[in-house]
Amino acid sequence: AALAALDEEELLADAAALVRIPSITPEERSAAELFARLAAERGLESRVLEHDLALLRADPDHPGEESARTELFSAIAVSPGLDAGAPRLALNGHLDVVAPGSEKWSRDPWSGQIADGRLHGRGSVDMKGAVVAALHAVVAVAAAGGVPGHVGLQAVASEEDGCLGTFAALSEDSDFAACLIPEPTAFAVAVLPASIAFAVLF
Repeated sequence: AALAALDEEELLADAAALVRIPSITPEERSAAELFARLAAERGLESRVLEHDLALLRADPDHPGEESARTELFSAIAVSPGLDAGAPRLALNGHLDVVAPGSEKWSRDPWSGQIADGRLHGRGSVDMKGAVVAALHAVVAVAAAGGVPGHVGLQAVASEEDGCLGTFAALSEDSDFAACLIPEPTAFAVAVLPASIAFAVLF
């Protein structure tokens, strides 16, 4: 039922729109705002969060930063569960990308062009396409009747720079039974206990 509810054309259009935003670390705000708007248009509760950098930097578990930044934004989209007491699931993906580099591109790196069955542009794989796929998966599951537990999708900044965005998102809300991160891994699934995952991140 969820697969039947999935609109592939809308998914591609949303992914292309996100790729067109040059959200090179640490300039992720516009991408977070677009993601929140797309989530709201698809019927999810969504909001943009501006994180308190001073508070995060004072935290003894602060993961560190390489890029100079004056702001940190994330977007959160929520699909409420059918049972308030059921375990909650987090989906997490990053909106920041690395710069296009000095090699010549065959297309504009921010084109978001869909051609030859592929989405082209910086971040299509790592990982705006996956973030939008996660968004549409949540929407499709909700349309098919939903699931017992609350599902929260965290679209974060700063993965290319120490994972400060995920650290900030979890500082806001970490009450999840599990987290799925659709990072590109050539479809190799990595399963980590929460204690190890937090050690890897932080």
